[in-house]
Parts: sequence; structure tokens; C-alpha cells
Amino acid sequence: MEPMRLISRGPFSWLKEDGGRYLFESPEAREHGIYLWTVPHVGHELVYYVGETGRSFADRTREHLFCYLGGRYRIHKAKSFIAGQRAQIWPGMWKSGDEYRANEFLQRRSELGTHLHQMLSSMRIWLIPMGTHQRTRCLIEGAISQALRQASEPACSFQEDDIRYQYRGNDEPTAVFTIGNARRFIGLPERMST
Repeated sequence: MEPMRLISRGPFSWLKEDGGRYLFESPEAREHGIYLWTVPHVGHELVYYVGETGRSFADRTREHLFCYLGGRYRIHKAKSFIAGQRAQIWPGMWKSGDEYRANEFLQRRSELGTHLHQMLSSMRIWLIPMGTHQRTRCLIEGAISQALRQASEPACSFQEDDIRYQYRGNDEPTAVFTIGNARRFIGLPERMST
């Protein structure tokens, strides 16, 4: 079976002020597929998050950005995060019932805003456009995350622990894929399967 060949494009920046290729002004932002959030680490990229979208990368990234700005997502101590370590200072309000923390988030907005700004400025976005249907995208997303979690440090511990990914069922065929420039991402093998 010939593997599906995927190529990552990037890096793109979350914020226009960072001087990189601003995601929201790039033609690639209109595409869809898999995306990776990384931080530069010893000449490579350390993956923090793996996601997939059937909508445009711009639309999905905009949603993520608003979740960060609204306190839904975790915030880590910026200095640690930039060094490739998670040191949570805000747990987020993404679970049902977490709304009670909104007052605390607003009271800490100056402190948290500083760390969040530095986190977003340090994070880079890599896009892997793909025209496959949703189930295939979800399985590839899960396979990438699983490969990183099974890698050695620091790749295995930089992703959040409680993100739910989908994996191939016993009745589903295996999909084999390669990421042509996978070596730039710490712990990511070039060839993987769902």
C-alpha cells in the first residue's frame, strides 16, 4: 500500500506583531486539514497541540484564539512554556461547571494576559492541508498525537494529557502516511499509520 504523502507548511504566527507569516493573511489559511502548534526547541519544533479541521484553518484558529482570550484554555508560565515545559498557571474554563472561575480570570487578567501574550508569541502554527474526509483526518490527528506521546522526552510530555483523540477501530482499514518534513518536529517519525 502506497502511503499518503503529507507536507507541513509554516511556520505561521498567531499574532501579526510577531513579524512571522501571519496565519490570517496567508492563502494557506483557507485550506483545511491537520495543524500543529509548536515552540522552537534546540533547532527543531516541539509540538504542544495536534488538531484537525474540515473548515478553514483560519476559522478554526480564530475559535482557538477566542478561547484563549476568554479564559477557556490553559495558560502556562511563559518562561517555562518557551523552554518546552508546561507549568500551568491557569487551568482554563473548558469543562462544564468551570464558569465560576470567570471572576478569578478577570481579576488575574493582567498577570495571565502577560503570560498568554508571550505563549502565543512563542507558539508557531504548522498546517498540513489534506482533502480527505473527516474520519481519516481524525485518525491521522490521533496517530500523530499518539506517536508524540510514545516518543522520548521532551516530545512525550509537552502535550496536554487530557485531550481526546480518535483511533482506528478494529473494523477499519489501516491508513499509512508520511510527513515529508517530519524530522523538523521532535519525536515525530516520518512514517506512521492509523
